[in-house]
Amino acid sequence: KGDVPAWVLPLAAEFGDDATAHRLADYLVETYRARPMEDAEIERVLDVLVAIGTRGALMQLQNLARRSGIIELMQAAHLAQRKVAGLRGLRVWEIEDEIVPLCGLEHRGRAVFEDELRQYTLHLDDELRPFLRDVEHHDRYDELGEGASSDAIRRWHTIRENLQDAVPLQATRLEQALMTQYRWEMHHWKEHFHEHPLMALLAQRMIWGEYSRSGRLQRTCRVDHGLAV
Repeated sequence: KGDVPAWVLPLAAEFGDDATAHRLADYLVETYRARPMEDAEIERVLDVLVAIGTRGALMQLQNLARRSGIIELMQAAHLAQRKVAGLRGLRVWEIEDEIVPLCGLEHRGRAVFEDELRQYTLHLDDELRPFLRDVEHHDRYDELGEGASSDAIRRWHTIRENLQDAVPLQATRLEQALMTQYRWEMHHWKEHFHEHPLMALLAQRMIWGEYSRSGRLQRTCRVDHGLAV
């Protein structure tokens, strides 16, 4: 693919979109694996993602910071995240909460599909992989059956791919929150976990704690499948 010409980056910063951000993130990872990159070179590209500033661009920063597997890129991307957070008057975790994708899910993480014979609902298995379950017999399926419309098949494939990308990243975030004992204000937790279609699915798999202002654990709770706490 070669190096990005110097004149391209200012244009990308001014007119770039989510697709631009995706290509630039891929460029960083592929280029770094092919040859050493100077810190200033990495920073120039990351500054473009910051300038684009869309949900997709911030998700690319998050992916680089948490999943690129390249220490130098992870550190530089985290600094870029802090730059975005500073510009918006938020913390990095709050930025990451804001950009969690909906993945095509409805309220309570629900998604329903049909073919000629069955109706299915979406579920995550023990390894957080999406699958379909027959509403009547509760059998597991990985694909829709005969007679499903092309729109339904396309929708299922899109949601599945979105979840396969998003769920591991969000699970990693929750693991890191557990290790660092990160805590959310109740109203923030309700908005970004309890009421978020994707995060509600993950919230159901965890034991949550409610703490006093002094940091004392007051009670533990779980979120059931009906989203009752």
